[in-house]
Formats: sequence, C-alpha cells, structure tokens
Amino acid sequence: MDLNAKRSVVRNLLSNGLDVYLLDLGYPTKEDDNLSLEDYVHYVKDSVQSIVRKGPQPDQEEENGKKISILGYCWGGILALIYTALEATTTTTKTANQNHEENMVKSLALLATPIDFSKEDTILANWCREIEVDKMMEEFGNMNGQIIDLAFAMRNPPRYTFDKYFKLFKKSDDKEFVSSFINVERWLYDTPPVPGNLYSQIIKNCYKDNLLIANKMKIDDNYIDLRNVTIPLLMIDAEKDDIVTTDSAVALSNYVSSKEKEFLTNSGGHVALCISDSAHEKLWPKVAKWILSK
Repeated sequence: MDLNAKRSVVRNLLSNGLDVYLLDLGYPTKEDDNLSLEDYVHYVKDSVQSIVRKGPQPDQEEENGKKISILGYCWGGILALIYTALEATTTTTKTANQNHEENMVKSLALLATPIDFSKEDTILANWCREIEVDKMMEEFGNMNGQIIDLAFAMRNPPRYTFDKYFKLFKKSDDKEFVSSFINVERWLYDTPPVPGNLYSQIIKNCYKDNLLIANKMKIDDNYIDLRNVTIPLLMIDAEKDDIVTTDSAVALSNYVSSKEKEFLTNSGGHVALCISDSAHEKLWPKVAKWILSK
C-alpha cells in the first residue's frame, strides 16, 4: 500500500484529499502462534477507536461524532468486514437498549477481498480446502512466510518464476521499471508468518465451511451478521486476479443491507491493483472520490 514514492496507494489517497492511517500487523513471532481471529479484529477495533476518539496523537483530542472510512485489502478486507459487521451489531443492540453509541464507520471499501468461498475456484483456494490445517499448525505452530511465497509462485511457475525475470532482462535499461521491480520482489519475498491459530480459523471458517456469508462465524461469542452492515459499500476487483475471483468478491452485495453499493474494476492482477500505472492514474482517484462523497 506504500511501496515507494511513485507507487504508493497511501500517497495517492493523500494527494486526493484524504487523511490516511495505515494499520501494520507486523511480524508475528513464535510467541504469537496462539493469536486468533478475535485478536486481530480487536486490533482493528483498537485502531479505529484510537483514531476516532483520540486523534493521531495522544494530546490531540478529536471532536465527538467523528467517523472513518475503512479500506481492506484481501485478507485484510475480511478483517475489515468482520469488524464493521460486529460494530454495526453492537451499535444496533445498544440503540435497542436505549444506550445509544453511534457507529464509527461511515463507509467500507474492500479491495480484492474473497467473501463467498463457494465461488473461489483458484488454485490457492483449492489447496486451502484440501490441507489438513489443524495437523499442520500443531506440527509447525504457524504458517511460515516462505511456504506462503512458494505456494504463490507454484500457482503458475512459468509466469512467477521465469517470465517476470525475462521481462526484467528486456527492460534492464529502464531505471524506473528496475527500481519498482526490485521493490515489488523485496515485498513479495518478505512475507511474515501467519499465527497458527489465526491461519486455522480463516482456512476452516472461510475456505472450508464458508461461514461468513451464512452468518455463522463467531467472534467473542457473537455471530457475525452481514445483514447488519448498512453503510455505503465499495467493492474493488482486478480483472486478471488469480488469487481472488470476481464472483466471490462481488457476492457480498447479496448479503449486506447497504443501499449504496458500487463496484470498480481495474485491469491486471491482484498486486497490480496497488502498483500498476493504470491503478494509480484511474482507479485510486475514483476510490478517493467515492470515499469523500460518503
């Protein structure tokens, strides 16, 4: 989301009039193997409350009633959606009990986010459904980042292990291309491990059992009910994405109660959404305009 000065989604949104707070989940260690989906949703909640209620610095109190828009990318989009649905559920309950607390989220944008996993027919999704995830995590404790890198490369070995380097060779005299290529490679092969507990929950609850759209996924003993999501929703998709299918991403519109639902698409694949020229020239100014309009 902030790869370098020229190819930065953060910078693009800032230049189009938005304040941006970027949530970095860091590099989990072995001590973090038991971190759960609940923990990560709490991280999102704590971050939102910090931004809305305290401002960017501890001594900068913000006015009451401030709201934010959330943008979630891929699995980050799953976290954003779960948090938003739970926030809406909590707000509805408190309002019903005459203990009103206003929803702090005013709009939700999901970037290449898988939602209906029955429509996920990618190689990675099929692998996720077949693995014995509990046995794997019991043995290793977490999903190693290098194993994830290998899986991503093996979904299309010629393209992701040979073709891109041939393209680099042909454009070796293009300094900007080479610089961006190195930045992307450094990011691609710097994948942090995923805590075992979190990984198991997402694989089982989403890829195997598809609980999210059935409103049967639980966080803190609360079912996540997507019907409680009523805020404006933007779904963003890549035309050649071989990690998240379009049908899976846009299916969300069938399960939320939002009256305002829009869809944007961009040429290229999953990563190109953040780094391609077309994305920065056309897509992200549109995303910024949509967020500001809400």
